[in-house]
Amino acid sequence: YIGGDYARGDERLGALYVAAREIAKRHSCLVYGVSQASAEAEGIRNISFDMLAGSKTSKAAEADIVIGIGKAQSVDESDPLRYLCVSKNKIIKGK
Repeated sequence: YIGGDYARGDERLGALYVAAREIAKRHSCLVYGVSQASAEAEGIRNISFDMLAGSKTSKAAEADIVIGIGKAQSVDESDPLRYLCVSKNKIIKGK
């Protein structure tokens, strides 16, 4: 539960991401979130964090790594080929 008064939904979502990051730090564990891409990512292979739906700024700011799953525009919609794109990675080895 994220309490408080927020003028917009993206501010509330940003607070949720900050809280999740604090839980991960406090307990030295993995906390992950899943988000869909915005409509601009339709049919694009290389999905980057600036194509996230909703709060693009808060999600990207709090994430240690962002992995997009893209799909090329294809005539055959049953084509299972997907592309993994790391658009942000601030994970430090050894920590």
